[in-house]
Amino acid sequence: MLFFGYETVQYRYLCSCTDIGFQEEACRVAQEKLSSNPLLVRIHSLEREKAQLETMLKKENLARVDLKDWMQKTQEKIPKLQKNSQKRWRRW
Repeated sequence: MLFFGYETVQYRYLCSCTDIGFQEEACRVAQEKLSSNPLLVRIHSLEREKAQLETMLKKENLARVDLKDWMQKTQEKIPKLQKNSQKRWRRW
């Protein structure tokens, strides 16, 4: 009788493994269908584009700050350069 019980447990285990195999296959098929869904593909594409645009915006903002600093330093130098230029012209 113990042997019969062992076979029953083994059969149940075998059935549950088979069920798990079918469930895994069903999950794989569902995942493939979801990954090729046009709406989800478009959403993923838009998320990537958004990330790229955010990166570009950060770079542009840094460039704008650098340009503003350069412009300010240049404007601060102009009066000194004008004085030096005037002094040179007076010597001629």
